[in-house]
Amino acid sequence: MQINMLTNIPSLSVLRGQASLEYLLVLAALFAFLAVWVPVITNVQDKALAYSEASGANGALSRLAFTAEEVYLLGDGNMREVCVGALNGRTLRISNGKIAASYKEMDFEVSGKFNARNAEITLPESDACVAVYCCVNGKAEFTASRGLH
Repeated sequence: MQINMLTNIPSLSVLRGQASLEYLLVLAALFAFLAVWVPVITNVQDKALAYSEASGANGALSRLAFTAEEVYLLGDGNMREVCVGALNGRTLRISNGKIAASYKEMDFEVSGKFNARNAEITLPESDACVAVYCCVNGKAEFTASRGLH
């Protein structure tokens, strides 16, 4: 007498096909999730990078204004040089007590307590430095250079 109890169990090849179909569905759901979130994450990353660069540019302008104040307070014949690499290739607009620059569609302006001639200075594309001189007339003058001298 033989009892055949395994007749209701599907064959092993059918189970393998079922498992691979479930893996494909899980994988498809994962790719759909990633397709939605990758652009969002990339956008956030781009904004964070732009904010970081803008902060660096604003900091460079602040250092330049501080240096101009220092030279102006020290008086005639003094000179200081400051590197402003975050502003490489930009044009600085200098007027009495103000330094302004545009950076990636954003305008920055920093005020200081110094007297300067109105000028526009285009900085080099790399290793930008600015020398600040205090002339005999008591006005600060700015010149751009590449690297420290």
